[in-house]
Amino acid sequence: MSAQFRITSITFDADEEVASVTAVGVPACLDFVRAHAPSACAEEARPGEMAAVTLSRNDVFTVHAAAGKVRGTDSEYEGSHPVYDSLCMIIYGLIETE
Repeated sequence: MSAQFRITSITFDADEEVASVTAVGVPACLDFVRAHAPSACAEEARPGEMAAVTLSRNDVFTVHAAAGKVRGTDSEYEGSHPVYDSLCMIIYGLIETE
């Protein structure tokens, strides 16, 4: 798990499915999340500090898919790679997919 973006809590619905995920991240990660999930509830982070963001289940899939498409030479890589790594644990570990 990345120290730049880490999951801090997971909310489950009545069926014990992941409903939302809250994480803390550095500004580059939060900017990436906001760009790909504008409906995500994110605090503002000052440079060098972390702030929280809450993603709905749908936003988790949207942001994960976007982050997975970013290559190492892309300018978004700094913010996307830690997000991708953390969301992989949620998607592949807790969410059952067909």
